[in-house]
Amino acid sequence: MEKNYNLEVEVTADIIDYLGRFGNGIIVLLNISIDDEYSEAVLFYNNDTIALTVSESVEDALGSTIEEWEGYREMLEFLFSRLVPSSELYNSLDEFDLERYLSPPKSKFIDGRIDESSIVYGTQSNL
Repeated sequence: MEKNYNLEVEVTADIIDYLGRFGNGIIVLLNISIDDEYSEAVLFYNNDTIALTVSESVEDALGSTIEEWEGYREMLEFLFSRLVPSSELYNSLDEFDLERYLSPPKSKFIDGRIDESSIVYGTQSNL
């Protein structure tokens, strides 16, 4: 599922995974490559909306925002020719868990105190 866009730079786009449904649409993970530099992008779509989010490095390489880039429409048409229509896929996907990406990982604090009675001393005498 890859296509090259030879406008000012060589750009490829590839569908990596359907991440899940969110609200009334679907979130998709994409791979965007510009001149062999790879970056992930996120696409949200439904019957009425398209929202593509790319990294700043992608927009820096393009010299514009993704929406203003001259190959934007062609890339979206290519991707949508391969995406399953949201109305067909929506009910078969799990809900996208946004909290998984917004919440910091849960960690457990371990203080620096060590019970000296729990330390086992030993030597290796057969060197």
